[in-house]
Parts: sequence; structure tokens; C-alpha cells
Amino acid sequence: MDAGLATGTMRRLRQHAPLLPAILFLILFFVVPCGLVIAKSFAVRADDPFAIYRELVADGLYLSIMLRTVELAAVTTLLCLVIGYPIAVLCARLSGFVLSLALLMILVPYTLSSLIRAYGWIIILNDRGIVNTLLIQAGILDQPVKLVFNGFGVYLGMLHVMLPVMILPIFAAVRAIDTNLLKASQTLGSGPLRTFLYVFLPLTMPGVKCGVFLVFIISLGFYVTPALLGGPRYTMLVNLIDQEARMLGNWETASAGATLLLGIILVLFWLMNRYVGLLSFFGGAAAADPRRTRASRFRSALAISLMSHIGRLTQSSARLTGAGARVRLQRSFEAAGKVAAVVFVGAVLLFLCFPIVILLIMSLNAGNYMRFPPEALSLRWFAAFLGSANWTGSLIISLKLAAMTTVAGLCLGALAAYVFARSSGRLLTLAMFLIIAPLVMPPIILAIGLYVLYVPTGLRATQTGLVIAHMIGALPLITTIMAAGFARFDDNLRRASLVLGAGPLRTFRKIVLPLMLPSFVSAGAFCFIHSFDELVISQIVAGVRMQTLPMRIFNNLQNEIDPTVAAVAVVVIGITALAIALVEVARLASRGVAGRQGEAR
Repeated sequence: MDAGLATGTMRRLRQHAPLLPAILFLILFFVVPCGLVIAKSFAVRADDPFAIYRELVADGLYLSIMLRTVELAAVTTLLCLVIGYPIAVLCARLSGFVLSLALLMILVPYTLSSLIRAYGWIIILNDRGIVNTLLIQAGILDQPVKLVFNGFGVYLGMLHVMLPVMILPIFAAVRAIDTNLLKASQTLGSGPLRTFLYVFLPLTMPGVKCGVFLVFIISLGFYVTPALLGGPRYTMLVNLIDQEARMLGNWETASAGATLLLGIILVLFWLMNRYVGLLSFFGGAAAADPRRTRASRFRSALAISLMSHIGRLTQSSARLTGAGARVRLQRSFEAAGKVAAVVFVGAVLLFLCFPIVILLIMSLNAGNYMRFPPEALSLRWFAAFLGSANWTGSLIISLKLAAMTTVAGLCLGALAAYVFARSSGRLLTLAMFLIIAPLVMPPIILAIGLYVLYVPTGLRATQTGLVIAHMIGALPLITTIMAAGFARFDDNLRRASLVLGAGPLRTFRKIVLPLMLPSFVSAGAFCFIHSFDELVISQIVAGVRMQTLPMRIFNNLQNEIDPTVAAVAVVVIGITALAIALVEVARLASRGVAGRQGEAR
């Protein structure tokens, strides 16, 4: 019996061995830095470790900024849910080229740097921007109205950044619904409202919960949009922590502020796991808690009761209307609804892509100021970009770092993803939780922790240190994409190749790689984009000598709005578009390989 138990344990260890490099990497460069942040905040005064926390709580500035940060995250989440839910439902009904175009218009802005999007809104909303220009020319305004560097600019920019994060999980949940359930509900006598409330809405709730969770957590730690669109008077908690660290050199206070933010994040994790079942998103058994089950049953009973009353009221009002009038009214509503749906979807997709279009136009501006419409068209700012050693040097640094991060990240992430796709269990759920955590952790917390870790080890302001820092945020992207690919991969093909005499290398090159090519390219592309756009951690870890392209763009936008940035933005847009195009090419190539292998069988 002991021998059988030992054999089973060894077999499980061999199965889980490819996961160990990623886990050890995250423990060393994610868990340890977060622990160092907490430890540094308590090391200010040995006789009174909590003194700095009492000072922060008593400081009205920190308290007001913390409440403002929570308010920003909550309002942003609500706006994204109200707008994103109907957009996701309407887009899920599309098909063919129209669906591909709609998803492209959602994904491209989502993958684009938040720096570039914020710069696009500055051009659109400033005193000489397109909105004020059109309003003045139409005679609605006599002088420009302030639309940026205030609360309105921050909320608009946050909505633009976070809306795709809400749309995509809800879209996936809607597409997974079996339409036969909706037809069965209507066949059994339920009207559209009751079908939506009883059947459709509950089936989309996993996507809604995931979207709300992601938007709220990410909004709490957002740095770029409030800093550029809000101005000094609209500082968020993350911006204040950054000022304490980089500008004032008060690392203990910055660590304490980061620890408070980390505490908020951990409390949210606990609440989500208790009332929503956070681990169930990653295949865990969190939802099996009896207390959560009873609470869920109570909420379901309450919701069903309310829905029943709403349904009876709807049916009673329908009986008061004649059959013919009801049919005409229904057709009128359907026609008006289709028109409204098309207009609504078109307006939201235009809202997502509008800054990109404006940047493409303004990059050809021949004038010295970002005024719309351009006085004349010219390539002078592209020439200025290519002729500047500072700009091109930063571009080369960012490209090199992104390439190295992609290669190293794929090695760790692919191994971990293979284990997640082929195994299950509580320990794997916790490992998945660890790998996903950097995706929602505010980067400023990790930045301060890495600074504390890097200074004594000599990794600060080094290429290796930056690659490690970028890999931490890239691993969740790589692992989730690759795990989905391995889950679809038929492992019997690999085993058959080995049985027929092909070696591991030949099997990988001839069987695994062609079928997994879209996943490798997709994971690599998103990893490259993440590293290429990373700003917050780089500003603290890179130092002055290694200016990445996002760092130079951010510093330029804070000090002066140089028209050269418009040309740089177009270059960044081009690199992002190229990465997305490579993903699509790999997908089409893999489909052709799979078709040829199917014909051969």
C-alpha cells in the first residue's frame, strides 16, 4: 500500500513539475516584494510600528484621496456595466464579417497603450480640440469649456479604458448560452421580459461578476489616466503613493500607502470569494461553501419573487390591450429597437476607436500646435521622431525588453499552462490563483516591492531587472491563453507520434507547434504588447538611464505636449496592429494545417 501511495505521489509530482519554475518565479519576484512592502511600512519606528498608519489615517489628505479612489472605481464600474452589458448582448447576436469587425473595434483600443488613449482624449477635449472647435463653430459656445484636466476627463478616460474589460467576459458568457433554452422558455408561455429575467440574465451572471470584479479592482490601481486627464487636483491614491516614492523619496510612507491599498485589494478578494465564489472563476471549489449556498438560495428566492410580480404585472397590462393593437405595437417596438440597437452599438464602437482616428489625423499636422482641424498636412513630426536620438533610443530599448520578456515568458507560461490544462485539484487552483494575481494587483505595489528587493541585489536600472518586472504581469496573460489552447489540443496526436517513432523534438515541431501556433502567437503578442506598454513599474525600477518609450511619452505629456508625441503614438498603434495581425495570420495558418491533417486521416 505504501509503495502504491509513493508511486502515485511521484506520478503527480512528475505531472506538476513543469509548473514549478513559474511558481518559484512568482514567489521570489511577486510574493516576496509584496511582503517587503508590508515589512518596510512597519519598520519606520521600532518602538511603535503602527505610528505611520495612525498618521495616514489622521491625515485628511490621504483619507479624502482614498475615498475619491474608491468612488472613481465604483462609478467607473457602474458606467461600464450599464453600457457594456447591452453592447455585449447585441454583439453576441452578430455573425460573420460584422462580428469580426465589431470585435476588432473593441480589441484594438483595448490592447493599445493607455498612454496613447489618454493623449488622444487630450487632443479631442482640450481648448483647441475637436469638441470645443465644433461647439464654437456651431454657435453653441462663445468660448471653450474645460473638458479635460478635471473630473469629467478622468471619468471619460476611465470609461474608455475599462469598457472593453466589461464587454469581453459578458460577451463570452452570452455566446456560451444555449439558445434552445430561450426558445423553450418562450414556447412554454414566457414573454420576452420573463425569459430575460428567469433564463437569460442568470446565465450571463458569471460574465457580469467577472467583468465587475476586474473593472473595479483594476480601476483602484489605475495610474496613467488620472495623472494625465485629471491633473494635479484630481490625484488618486496610486498617484499619491508614486509622488511619495519618486519625487519626495519617502519610501516608508509610500510603502504604508501601498500596504493600505494592498489591504483593500485583499479584502475585496475575500469578499468576492465569500459572496461570489472568486476561485470558481479559475476552477476552484469556492462555491461549495454551505453558507454561500444558503445565501445564494435566499437571494435567488427573493429575486424569483420579485421577477414573478413583475411578470404578472406585465401580463396583466398585456391583457388590457387588444390582440391586433398588441401585434402592431410589438412590430413597432421591434423596428424601433433594431434601429436603436444599431445606433447604440455604432456610437459605442465609434467612441472606442475615435481617439485612434484623431491621432492618425493629427500626426500629419504641419503646425506647431495640436489644433483641429490641422492647418496643413505634413510628415515633419515623423521626421522629428526618426531624427531624435532620444526617441529612437527609447523605442529600441522598449522593443528589446519586449522581445526578451516574450521569449522568457513563453517558456515559463507554456509549461505552467500545460499542467493546468491536463490536471486539476485544490493545489492547482491555488497555483492558478497565484499566477492570476499579478493581473489585478495595482502595479505601484509591485513597483515599490521590487525597488526594495532590487536595490541591495543590484538589479535596479538593469535590463535583467526590467525583464523580470515585465514578466510578472505577462505571465497571467500567457498562461491563460496557452491553457485554453492546450485544453483544445488532442494529446492523443502527440502520443501517437511518439509511439510511431518520432522523437520529442520532431513531434513538437511537426504536431504540437502547428496546432498550437495560434496560442503561442496570441500569448506572445499580448506579452509583447504588455511589456512594450508597461510604465508604472518601469518608472521606479528602471532609473534615469534606461528611458523606455512609455516613460519618455509620459514625461513629455506631463511637462509639455510636443507634437512629436502624435507621430510616436502612430508608431505605437502600428506596432500593436502588427501584433494583432500576426495573431490572425497564425490562426488562419493553423486552420489550414488542421484541415490538411484531417484530410490525410
